[in-house]
Amino acid sequence: MKMGEKSVKAKIIKRVKGLLAIAKDEADDEECQSAFLLAQKLMIQYHIDQSEITDEMSDSISHRAVTVYKKLFWWEKELAGVISRNFRVKHFYSSKYVNKEDGQRKSCIKFYGLESDMELAKEMFILADDAMMFFYKDFIELYKKEYGTYKIADVKNSYLQGFIFGLNQAFEKQKAQFKQMSNELMVLTEIPQVVVEAWEEYSQEMGEVSTDLPPIEVVVAFEEGRNQASKTDFTLHRIA
Repeated sequence: MKMGEKSVKAKIIKRVKGLLAIAKDEADDEECQSAFLLAQKLMIQYHIDQSEITDEMSDSISHRAVTVYKKLFWWEKELAGVISRNFRVKHFYSSKYVNKEDGQRKSCIKFYGLESDMELAKEMFILADDAMMFFYKDFIELYKKEYGTYKIADVKNSYLQGFIFGLNQAFEKQKAQFKQMSNELMVLTEIPQVVVEAWEEYSQEMGEVSTDLPPIEVVVAFEEGRNQASKTDFTLHRIA
């Protein structure tokens, strides 16, 4: 690489680091997401390796609550699994007693990983949850006009399962595209080895938790949810 090229690359690396710093700022959600996407594009265009932007960046491993302590719904747990698998973090549930006398407990979802990754993963979880409920409410109004309130609970469960299924498909497709485009970009979608190793030790005392999914009783609702998730762009803005 010539001296001039090195100078240009150094400036681009500085620009990428600046964009990632913006992406870690919670002050402006849309700006954060745009900065992260632009940083990815610059890394591809100028063949910048992940190590070139992380060697000087302080990014500790920690955990962060994604929800408040409450009764967790099955779809929140499923959604957390989808986000964690696609945004470089692990997830787990933390519980505490509300009333020790009667044994009442509340739980919250937490992400575990690098600080910068948790920022994006948390934002995507909130964004996807907002979108899912927004589109479900639209769909259920149309359903009621057509069928009344028949099997409303089953309709909701089926729609939400379809949406989460479609969301996972969309993210998996994106990861496959990243892999074809650039090995450097593919690294950005994989959990860092340092996090994998730290998680093995951190999670030693954790028990296995399984989520019982309700049966898919209304196929048309499942398909509507899946189709909506597959065509929703979660990188643009939060659903109002």
